[in-house]
Amino acid sequence: MAGTTTTAVDKGVFAVTLKFGDDLVQLDTEDVIDMYFIEDIFKLSITGKLIFYDKYNFLELGPFTGNEQIIITYGKETDINLIFDIWKVNEISMTLSLESQSFGMIELFFVDPSFQQYAFRKYSRSWAENTEVSVIMSDILTNMTTLTTINSPEIETSNYQIPTPFIMPYWSPQQALNFLMKRAVGGKSGTSGYLCYNNTNYDRMTTNIHTLDYLLNDEGKYADQDIYVFSSENMSEPNKILEWTVSGTDKLAHEFLRGGKFRGYDWETKTLREVERKYSDGVDDMIMLGKKTLFPDISDVYSTAMNLGEKDEETINNIFYSEWSQRYVLQNVMNVTLYGNEKRFAGQLIEIQWPSSVDIGESGKFKGFNLSYKGTYLVKSITHSFVGSQSQQEPYLQKAVLIKNGYSEPDVDTLYDSVKVKKTVGSQSIGS
Repeated sequence: MAGTTTTAVDKGVFAVTLKFGDDLVQLDTEDVIDMYFIEDIFKLSITGKLIFYDKYNFLELGPFTGNEQIIITYGKETDINLIFDIWKVNEISMTLSLESQSFGMIELFFVDPSFQQYAFRKYSRSWAENTEVSVIMSDILTNMTTLTTINSPEIETSNYQIPTPFIMPYWSPQQALNFLMKRAVGGKSGTSGYLCYNNTNYDRMTTNIHTLDYLLNDEGKYADQDIYVFSSENMSEPNKILEWTVSGTDKLAHEFLRGGKFRGYDWETKTLREVERKYSDGVDDMIMLGKKTLFPDISDVYSTAMNLGEKDEETINNIFYSEWSQRYVLQNVMNVTLYGNEKRFAGQLIEIQWPSSVDIGESGKFKGFNLSYKGTYLVKSITHSFVGSQSQQEPYLQKAVLIKNGYSEPDVDTLYDSVKVKKTVGSQSIGS
């Protein structure tokens, strides 16, 4: 198989190279029918899909064994190179040509290199009692994956210590991290609810372990300082929102959000531990991207009953908030389509200038902007979507899922007030 080398993007905004052992084959962009990959703060790994015409006859000269890799180079201002493992060759099919020697079409799924290391390797190890959780998580990344040799992970330090020895009984790194992230409290955020995810920050793939509140309270480290708009005289405005939809509340999720009774057991004292947590407890602890929470006070300690088995109330509280916070933020989600730009990544804060369709609110105040939806959003996920040069569509678009966990300044008095309100992050004021 003839080998070529990966080059910077010289035509269009992306290039795709398949790696077969030591051989590199760069696809023509016109042969790429569809390609996307998704980075998400609620997912451990980046995953994607590629469909392309097989003009190089990989079906005959390959074959695909599962050890191949994909190198994706993309960017409008700065080239970013990402390496993925081919996870599944989903389908190889014929094209419209009826000639037997005509090239086929290949559809495959790919994942970042951490996926297999997180999910399929098993380890048995223990740590002494009172070891800080962030130390254990760092040990897992360093000694059970190769992620620290690729980049330097971003880890929010946790002062929380496991009161008993932590034993990893032939768990995968994913199982161990999930167990720890629900119990640890962030050193900067002061709340539980750690997230472990990969994104494309710093012009490369970066591993992050942060609490959700750490991201919500970002003071400029990750924030995009440019305002996002709906209308602009310049149709190619980088931050112009091309399409949007809003996904609102799901009443079924209210069962857990209302609160409940969470029980544990101290085996030394043979004592039952019961902790009551409410909706108001959750929103009072969370950094809000607005002055009002999403609902009135819907607290109900009889809504949920859960046995957690933990011996101390602090750990029970941490597990509750970790689960509660991640469910709550999905109750008001905005989906937007944007022109592709490598500066965006999951875990970033952005500012939206959302115009009002009503000039005067009930309070008599001139609005100018939508008082509920203007302001700051957290990027939960980004789908980087590419099409080849044979298409008439924009070659690089991004579909972002944005979290808005509080209304900015709504003319509604029935909603529960936010206690911790995040200030705006944009370089311009967007009105009040």
